Amino acid sequence: AALSQEELTELEKVLRQHEDDDYTTWEAHLHVISRLFDLFIVSDPLMPIYVGVILFSHYKEEIEKRRKELPQEKLHKWLKNGLASMLDGHNLNEVIGKVLDLHERLPPKKVFEDNPDLALPRQS
Repeated sequence: AALSQEELTELEKVLRQHEDDDYTTWEAHLHVISRLFDLFIVSDPLMPIYVGVILFSHYKEEIEKRRKELPQEKLHKWLKNGLASMLDGHNLNEVIGKVLDLHERLPPKKVFEDNPDLALPRQS
């Protein structure tokens, strides 16, 4: 049976709404990516590690909950997709602030001085 004009109009509205939602989601992800990219470009080369430390500590409870619920491959997918979606504008500013604070309190030189076994051996 063919759809009525009213049903087609309603279907079109639903599809456009999801299209807008997808665009909004991608736009938000691109905002997060560009902000982190800016941070990485202008800062210490080890800054991605600091971001990882802050993200994992910030979302520790959620990650721990998901780790218990999901098999490893689904946990990896959730980490890849879920953390990006959690970082909306407010959380992203908070996370970047914490990253910069951690880097200031524990710069790489201090981390390696306090933990010499982390340093790679010097090549001659």
